[in-house]
Amino acid sequence: MKNLTLSMMSLAMILIVATTVYSVTTNKPAPTNSPGITYVVSVDASNAYGLCHSYYVTISDNNGNIVGAPKLYHEGITNYVFHEAGPVYSPRVANLEKMGNSDHHVCNQTIYTIPDVLNHRFFSNNTTYQFELYPTMVPGDD
Repeated sequence: MKNLTLSMMSLAMILIVATTVYSVTTNKPAPTNSPGITYVVSVDASNAYGLCHSYYVTISDNNGNIVGAPKLYHEGITNYVFHEAGPVYSPRVANLEKMGNSDHHVCNQTIYTIPDVLNHRFFSNNTTYQFELYPTMVPGDD
């Protein structure tokens, strides 16, 4: 009787494992969405001390259309990540842009950044592209 119970339990365990393995292996895999293109904008603000305006880090196309949501620049944060569905067939431009007339009554200092342009003819999915921005104080604007 003891052997029969042990045999039945073993058979039950085998059936449970076989059913689980079969159901896991026969399910259709979930569709994978392409992560698209990733842009990383590095901001080196070591020459732009004492910021007193608010700025956005942006990525735009060659017509000035913003790609993705602008990211609010925070001192001490050096990398800003953007994503875009691809592929893309036109240049991309990273920039640091002053937010409206932020703090214009309190502060006269403004920074200037030369935009970083990537002139690739083709930006492919599953690829990360790097931009570098070096904001500096506008001379005589203190």
